[in-house]
Order: sequence, then structure tokens, then C-alpha cells
Amino acid sequence: MAMSSYVTPNVKSVEEMFLRKAASHIAPPLIQQLSESQQTALFKNDNTTALVSTQFPFVFSDHRPFTDPVLIAPTQVGLIYLIILTFIQLNFLMPINFMMGAMKLKNFHYVAVKMLVSYAGYFILSLMYSFVSLAMQVDFTVAFGKSGFLVFWMSSFLTMCAVGGMNEVFFLICFATIPPFIGAWLLFWVISNVTPTFSPLALCAHFFRYGYAMPIHASYEISKVVFFDTYKGALGRNYAILVIWNALVFVLLPFAAIFYKRRMAQKAIAERQKVVDEVQNGKIN
Repeated sequence: MAMSSYVTPNVKSVEEMFLRKAASHIAPPLIQQLSESQQTALFKNDNTTALVSTQFPFVFSDHRPFTDPVLIAPTQVGLIYLIILTFIQLNFLMPINFMMGAMKLKNFHYVAVKMLVSYAGYFILSLMYSFVSLAMQVDFTVAFGKSGFLVFWMSSFLTMCAVGGMNEVFFLICFATIPPFIGAWLLFWVISNVTPTFSPLALCAHFFRYGYAMPIHASYEISKVVFFDTYKGALGRNYAILVIWNALVFVLLPFAAIFYKRRMAQKAIAERQKVVDEVQNGKIN
């Protein structure tokens, strides 16, 4: 995809400059060095005349062509939707969070159930997300044969767990402290992931090199391997980035969940005490 945006236009500019110079600086000087008899013989032959008058052709060969516009969905726009899907799942699971928060569960059980429900949701969501590309007849067999769909599905699952897990961590913290910050976090998380992803980082300002460590960029690089059979040497690094983000979620989510549970319990006690005080003061009959 970067070929048509960055490489091909520059090469075509060089081609145009070369052809303009070649028309007056290559063939004419060579012909002038020939004798009249040699020039006559040259132009009598159709093959040699065509050779002299034809411009040097430039042949563009892209070994990883971007020929299917449908691939924009799973490799670019779909990654943005992936972040949003994880946030939508959080909204759907909020009633369960409230219910578990009201139950007298031990912290370990509360965290275990919460993580199990979340990751089960990501597992199903990532499968549905992958089925959309399959329904659009995207070719998953380019790099890994029949296993390509499974590779893409598991990569999407890891990405959802990483991105959605961080969403959940900050969602719990913000909801228990300053709820309006939830929208600000989602906006920051989408922009910080998407900005360094869809342009070659080697051509971007050094500030954007942080993108090498972001989960969406890692998923984008993996999807290029799946759909275009690009260089596989960086697969290990990109999967390691996703695994590290998931490990970070595993560390932070229990603390965020326990903090959320305790904070909500404190708010419930304070609200109950407020009602009791109002009843005692005669404000509520």
C-alpha cells in the first residue's frame, strides 16, 4: 500500500526526467557519430529504426501488489472498528459488573469471573470480526494456506484482548472516580494507536516511532503478512508485543477491578448512610 503512495510516484518522476533527457542526449549524439552510409543503413532497417526511435521503457514490478480493495477493511478500517467493538462490549457487560459488585464475592472470585467473561466475549467477537472478512471472500491462503483464517482469527483475538483489556482497566478506574474521562480515554486510545499505524514509520517523524510498541500497529503488520505474504521475520516481534500488552492487562486488571469494587462499595455505603440520615432528620417520610 505504501508503494502507490510513496515509492511509485517518485520513481515515475525519475522516469519522466530520464526520458526527457534521453530524447536529446542519448540517441542523437550516437547517430551523429555514424557516417552517412551507416546512417542510411540504420534507417533503412525497420528494426534498427524502431530501436533508435523508441524510448527506453521502465517496467514496474510489485511482487506484493495491492489488487483487492476489500482488503482495506481488515487491514485498516477494521482495526479502528476493533477498538470500538471492545468498548461496546464493556457497555454490554456493565450490568454484569454492577451485579457482581453487589454480590459478596471474594476479590479472587470477582476478578476471575470478570476476566473469564471479558475474554470469552473477545473470543467470540474476534471470530465474528474474522467472519466478516471471510464473507467478503478475502483470500486468507496467501501466506499460510488453509491455516490463514485461523492465524488471522487468533491475531485478532490477541489484539482485542490487549486493546480491550486496557480499555477495561481505564474504564473501571474512570467509572469509579471521574466517569466523564471515559470518553477522553477512548479518544486518546484510538488516536494513539491509529496515528502511527497506516504510514511507514521509517518515513515519519521520530516521535511516531512509539507506534512500534502499540498493539494495533503490531496487528497491522501481522495482517500484511497474512494477506500479502510480506516479510515474516518480524512476526515474532509483533506477536511478542501483543503478548506483552496482554501480560500488562493481566497485571493491571485485577488491581483495577478490586479498586472499582471497593470504590463502588464505599459509594453504596455513603449513599445508604445519606438516606438513613435524611430519614432520621425527617426529610424523608
